[in-house]
Amino acid sequence: MEPRTGHMTTESTYRIEGMTCAACVSSVDSIISKVGDVESVRVNLALEKAVVRWKDGADFNHDAIEEAVNSGGFAASSMPTPQQIRQERIDAVRQQGWNAGLALLLAIPTLIVSMF
Repeated sequence: MEPRTGHMTTESTYRIEGMTCAACVSSVDSIISKVGDVESVRVNLALEKAVVRWKDGADFNHDAIEEAVNSGGFAASSMPTPQQIRQERIDAVRQQGWNAGLALLLAIPTLIVSMF
């Protein structure tokens, strides 16, 4: 995860899993805000991500954010790159193909037996 710098501020983006409602967003926001050197937090439920803005000159600690969020009952990890997202989607489609093939393989004998 590469921090984005500009105008003397640094932002880091995290994937947050396990949020289901606005109260979860508020909880994650509160948890991250309590970590040292955090200037502001933007949590998005639909995108399942949090953007953390660090204070000027802060020695930001990604592990502290992840540990705090994880201890709050959510799963936090660094935001994947576009290539990682693409690979995750390919793997999911491949797994669905295997599941469909297995279902078809098991359905054919059942269909044959039910015909007689």
